Amino acid sequence: MFLVLDTKEKLEVNLIKLLLNSNEWVTVNDAAIKLDSTVSKIYTATQNIINRNLDKDLVIRSQRNYGFRIDNKAAIDIDKIVNKYILDSIAFKILDSAFQEKTNIKKFCIEHHISLSKFYRSAKVVNSVLIPNQLTLDIKNFTIEGNEVYIREFMYYFYWETFKGINWPFKTVQKVPTMEHIERLAKKLHWKLNPFEYNQLAYRLVIIFLRYQRKNFVQEVPYPCIIPQLIKKLTSISLYDLLALLPPSVKKQEINYVSLIVSSYPWADAVDISVSSLVQWHKRKQTTPYRMTEYFLGLIKENTDITIDDKAWLNLIHIHMYAICFSSLHVSTDLKVHLEHYKSMHPDISVNLDKIIALVRTEFKEYPSIGPVYFAYYYMLFSLKYVVPILQKKLNILLFINKDRVFVDTIINQLQESVPYDFTISTSIQTDFKPDLVISNSHAAPNLDVPLFLTTFPISSQDIQRLIKTIKALI
Repeated sequence: MFLVLDTKEKLEVNLIKLLLNSNEWVTVNDAAIKLDSTVSKIYTATQNIINRNLDKDLVIRSQRNYGFRIDNKAAIDIDKIVNKYILDSIAFKILDSAFQEKTNIKKFCIEHHISLSKFYRSAKVVNSVLIPNQLTLDIKNFTIEGNEVYIREFMYYFYWETFKGINWPFKTVQKVPTMEHIERLAKKLHWKLNPFEYNQLAYRLVIIFLRYQRKNFVQEVPYPCIIPQLIKKLTSISLYDLLALLPPSVKKQEINYVSLIVSSYPWADAVDISVSSLVQWHKRKQTTPYRMTEYFLGLIKENTDITIDDKAWLNLIHIHMYAICFSSLHVSTDLKVHLEHYKSMHPDISVNLDKIIALVRTEFKEYPSIGPVYFAYYYMLFSLKYVVPILQKKLNILLFINKDRVFVDTIINQLQESVPYDFTISTSIQTDFKPDLVISNSHAAPNLDVPLFLTTFPISSQDIQRLIKTIKALI
């Protein structure tokens, strides 16, 4: 939740990142230019970083005529440093207090030793994050106001992207009994969740519970007609204890809300539900998420002959359901970070997906949908699983190396971990194995009329990058 930092805090974080990514000295002028700042602000930011004592390994060296540098880069975890900035920021504390506590401006300022002017400056930062999500900070009542569905989804991302399950952010709900309850629930419903997903579910349920405590209930969910009745029934049964706390007048919409979250979870196979029957339900009803999925797959199949199962269909339906039901959500920075990585690895696919996203959004323009980053991320994951294996040729690699078996296995493991393409490796010439590439440390490798990649073993990181380019060209 980097967005909750103020301008000075963001400059400090970006300066640390700049120094960590540089192998040379960084002059004050260069830092000012690259970070769109001034020399005096860079000096101030540097001193502030030093004064914060963020990490014992984070030591900024300075030298006249050279500038600044950080030496012990490998020992520094930038994510932990950013997290410390976030937790220390007044904007974060305002949002956290507005959601979890009953307080007021005067009390908050006293507790956090800040002036009123500092509070109002930080409140502006808070609103700069909330307003794009159709929410606002009610300063007078010290509460978050807006559509209840969006408040819950925003706060889920707010806490998850800050803590990611490593720490427990909730002050009035204990973690151990919450996790025990979820484990019993998962066992009862045969959910196939990993530890990461258990924590995500815990965050969501606690956020719902905290809203119930404050008597903040969902008035209406978007597009209730696209939520399958089967999911509503499953929700009513599985969360009976929690829903029993609710007034009868709000129970229907709360069931719809939780059902919406389940119905828009992108990994449908994590929940033990009748996948085929749900796909058929969406097909019979011709729901908008189904039609969006059908249209998307039609565009994919214009260039690729793919066959996907019902689980993939349902995952895509869920992805499109979330896209139209949370059309004004702008908080998941994690998706953007991961997407940039995938784009750098698969630029051609990324360009094609950008065109497909534009076509999908245009075709269904009467349904406002979430930003293109969301589409690009999940479409990319779909493409990597279903499209790329078809488009890419599976390479046969002959590893010609005169070493013992243990060393050879080490090299094979290194290649499998480092090269992001599908390939088969053989260490001998076989009649049923026709190599497309030979990797060797010797010109004495057999002449097979295929490219020869010369390297040393173990393979250096520079040669790995060179090998990736070679394999990409062959594919």
